[in-house]
Amino acid sequence: MSELDKNIKEKKGRLIAVVIAASISTWSITQGVAPSLGISAGYMLIIDFFTLIVLSWALFSLYKIFINYRGSKG
Repeated sequence: MSELDKNIKEKKGRLIAVVIAASISTWSITQGVAPSLGISAGYMLIIDFFTLIVLSWALFSLYKIFINYRGSKG
């Protein structure tokens, strides 16, 4: 594995980590603040689905990185 490939994988991993942290933080904050702001349940459901989509993307991307790592090792 070349140094360039290693750097690309590390950057993808950091991006995924930031996306997971940001989505969970945003979701947690909106869950706590929504009742005081009067946000309806429909909008909260949209936020929940958006968070699930983002986390699914992150899981899929991590799986791709893992499979790529296993393929390059052996």
